[in-house]
Amino acid sequence: MNGFISKRLMGYYLLIICLLATVSLALAKEMTDHFIMAIVFGLMFFIVTVIFVYMTRVYIKPIDQLSRSISRLLDGDYVELEGRPLAGEVGKIINQVTVLSKNIHDMMEEQSLQARQLSAIIENAESGLLLIDEQGYILYVNRKFIEIFGDTPDVYKEKRYYIALHDNQIQEIIKQTFFLEEQVKGQTVMNHLHLDVIGVPIFSEGKEMRGVVLVIYDITKFKQLDIMRKDFVANVSHELKTPITSIKGFAETLLTSASGDKEAQDHFLQIILSESKRMQQLIDQLLLLSKMERKDPPLQLTDILMKDFLKKIMPLFSEYVKEKNLRLDLQIDDGIQLKADEQGLSQIIVNLLMNAIIYTKEGGKIQLLCTESNGRIKLMIKDTGIGIPEEEMPRIFERFYRIDADRGRGTGGTGLGLSIVKHIVEAHRGEITVQSTLNKGTTFTIYLPIDGPK
Repeated sequence: MNGFISKRLMGYYLLIICLLATVSLALAKEMTDHFIMAIVFGLMFFIVTVIFVYMTRVYIKPIDQLSRSISRLLDGDYVELEGRPLAGEVGKIINQVTVLSKNIHDMMEEQSLQARQLSAIIENAESGLLLIDEQGYILYVNRKFIEIFGDTPDVYKEKRYYIALHDNQIQEIIKQTFFLEEQVKGQTVMNHLHLDVIGVPIFSEGKEMRGVVLVIYDITKFKQLDIMRKDFVANVSHELKTPITSIKGFAETLLTSASGDKEAQDHFLQIILSESKRMQQLIDQLLLLSKMERKDPPLQLTDILMKDFLKKIMPLFSEYVKEKNLRLDLQIDDGIQLKADEQGLSQIIVNLLMNAIIYTKEGGKIQLLCTESNGRIKLMIKDTGIGIPEEEMPRIFERFYRIDADRGRGTGGTGLGLSIVKHIVEAHRGEITVQSTLNKGTTFTIYLPIDGPK
């Protein structure tokens, strides 16, 4: 446009010059004084040139500037127009376009910022999001969706949902959302994940359906916690039911039929005492576990010389080791000392050694090794016992977990030992690992900081 205006103006200017030349020739025939004629022609030429320059500055250049700026606006270059504010009608238009350009620029910047913020929120949301248009084509999937379902976004985008998504339950939720035009909820299990799925319809301003947003929550951890809670209640009830039933039964027997039999009374009372101790042990361990599960469990830190400490508690196991004809080897480096809770450290060793004794067959071997490296002590307990099945390894630190199928009732254990060990180690800012081979043995390795938890 600006080129067209410039060419037209130049044409007008040349036309005026031609008219001046024609007039000058006509005057030349009438006038004999060529000097006066030259002055007249020069004056007219000067006036025309001044008018031309004025028109160029006041109208043509602003219009050219406006034309260039509008072209930039159309190309998406939302910047302030060049030059100072101008007067006149053309200047007024240019100034208004300048304000419009700035407003558009500010609006686009705000929209761009909001788009980036929205994209960041959607991409980093802990829920999977899937956008489907009214034709059933998938338009968008976020990071969490890919994390749950796998593959890449290209596998899903521009594909119909019933082709890209292979879970029948999810397909049914999407179908119901399209059909009912209302929110539909459901659950499914896929790749060992428990998923909560919600289909939400999208409507235009005219209330026409434009698609569906599918929101997917990974509720696997909540399911596991719910299962653990139910198992905990069931296990506590089961553990308490047996001793309570025994105590109740033998107490009733004492009251009814064994009042005159001193030997029977002593036997029944011994059973009651034993079952009471079992209940007390369970309650004590539950209280200890509850204390260790706090955010900052209370620890009474003291300096412990490992060699003396381990030798002091080894006699607790001598009877069990002798009874099963086990070989118990100790390998403790001299001078190892650490700052730790003595009672908690004792719980760790007692629980792990008792498990090793219980699950090692007669004639087997148990090793306890203690070394120091990189500011930590390494405590290793190895046995040649029955081992732990690989599929059960992730659960061994759960409460009431037992390796044997009959719940280990013959061992007298509560199934809380390893859970207590793990929490005590973590309270000391330590680490515990386990390696096991079925029917060959198990190795528990514990790392504890020498200077205590920081």
